[in-house]
Amino acid sequence: MSDNAESSALHGSNHLNLEVLEPKQATGDPAEQSLNAVYATANGAEAIFFAVLDRGAFRIAGGGGFTTVPSEHTYAVSREVLERQPWADGCVYILDRASFSEVGYWICDKPAIPVAKLNVTPQDFPYLDVVKVDESRH
Repeated sequence: MSDNAESSALHGSNHLNLEVLEPKQATGDPAEQSLNAVYATANGAEAIFFAVLDRGAFRIAGGGGFTTVPSEHTYAVSREVLERQPWADGCVYILDRASFSEVGYWICDKPAIPVAKLNVTPQDFPYLDVVKVDESRH
């Protein structure tokens, strides 16, 4: 892998010590966002959001309970989730983008081995104080 950031994909997780990222069935809407894959992004802030959003602390019917629009620095969760202060330490895994396909975000249908990792805290997420309530999610 080259040292160029453009050859990297970033995956945020609450799991701090993964040696291999296995494809997982996502719960998205629409269905094309619910693939069995390793999901990644090129956006560092978005990767940190997914790393520090403690998705294990809540279950939301009909989806993940969050919305992201990284290009607009918009991050939102349902009122129910936000009231729980759903933040935890996490990890951003740096992956070789060569094995990923771009479909608006990066996906890989095979296990991905991180080339590096960065432990992060909620305070590392630059938009933590402006996470909004997404009224469309209940």
